[in-house]
Amino acid sequence: LKLSMPSWGTVGTVVVVWHAFLYKLHLDHSFDSAGLDTSPVKSISGATGSLFKGNVVRHFVHSERRGEALGKSQCGVSSTGSSAPHCKFWSVVTTIYEPSQSIWKQTALPDWCTVIVGDKKTPTPYLAWRPEDQSRVVYLSPTDQEALEVTLPFISSVPWNHFGRKNIGYLFAIQHGAEVIWDFDDDNELKDGAAAGFAAPKEKVLARSPQLNGTVFNPYPSMGAQRFPFWPRGFPLLQIKDNATADVAMNEVEIDSSTIGVWQSLADNDPDVDAVLRMTQDLPMHFATRDNRAVVLPKGVFSPYNAQATMIMKRAFWGALLPITVHGRVSDIWRGLSAQRLGWDIGIQLAFLPPIVDQFRNAHNYLADMDSEADLYFKAEEFLSFLSAWSSNATSLPERIEDLWIQMYERTYVELKDVQLLQAWLDALICSGYEFPVPA
Repeated sequence: LKLSMPSWGTVGTVVVVWHAFLYKLHLDHSFDSAGLDTSPVKSISGATGSLFKGNVVRHFVHSERRGEALGKSQCGVSSTGSSAPHCKFWSVVTTIYEPSQSIWKQTALPDWCTVIVGDKKTPTPYLAWRPEDQSRVVYLSPTDQEALEVTLPFISSVPWNHFGRKNIGYLFAIQHGAEVIWDFDDDNELKDGAAAGFAAPKEKVLARSPQLNGTVFNPYPSMGAQRFPFWPRGFPLLQIKDNATADVAMNEVEIDSSTIGVWQSLADNDPDVDAVLRMTQDLPMHFATRDNRAVVLPKGVFSPYNAQATMIMKRAFWGALLPITVHGRVSDIWRGLSAQRLGWDIGIQLAFLPPIVDQFRNAHNYLADMDSEADLYFKAEEFLSFLSAWSSNATSLPERIEDLWIQMYERTYVELKDVQLLQAWLDALICSGYEFPVPA
């Protein structure tokens, strides 16, 4: 009898299904301090499990809603340091690793300033710049950040050992003259000659825009992914094999670059994908696009974007905030989807660009990644449905942002601390003199 070994794709699929089962088991059961199951007895006679519905299951305390009071109190001295450089172009990163080539390349760009946000695990001393570049680089050590809490209460809302420490870097850049923020990861390395050069695009840009009947678009196939299905992290799993989300006609459009709030670069070598794809498909992969034009999403269409190789323009700075009560592998996706919906109200769009970075990914365990991404697998579909239907009667953008995040809390996409963080963020932006766009 001759036996054949299963393919890695088959093994990966089995692992994915088994891990999804374990995650559902965790969701459906609660345990006391002794580890005993205290959950109500549930029926196991059905042919399948249950789905997350995204319904309102709790209510935000109305008196805690800030509304028109946002930014009208606690506006003491908000500067994060007068000796720091003031620049038009800022790059922001947080890291717990030794200085990477990605950070070294960024700090060497002559027209850019960089703020590196340290965490409790960041190696010390930390040095990722040449002496001649020192005047354009700021490293915020944990001690520096703790000292800044005196004048910036927002900082105390951000937990240690979390990707959300990046939020401090965004605020720092905004307070020091930023008009463009390059939001990057320490393992996403600029390609030679890229130099984040799309920071100042021409007034008019020739681009492509998908003709889509649905509400979610997968940009990877039309931008040169060499296999299908191939999807970005955060894309709803039930739609990964749906050609109607990817194989669509493209309109050729000329857009005013001022309407683009976020430019997302794809990444070559190890693109931003979820653990399901990583365990069932081969990597590395390079995008083989024959068309270098941007892909711009029309109003009403969503696509996940990340915090790994992303240019945020001043009109969209309000949407940079990363939630802190979800895992970092969920945080930037929830940020991006909610910011896209709010962007429709002020006439700004999301654009994807062919890769200007190569990702040389820090070591990850794919099963651990899958565990951390669970909300994306089980909640993304309903989150998109909720966002598509959401609306607000608030007259100012800060109030609309608060409205949306409160409703995200009520539907368990984020927790209460994220609403409180959001309120502190909006206060800090207003106190820093940031001018919010006005809803149409």
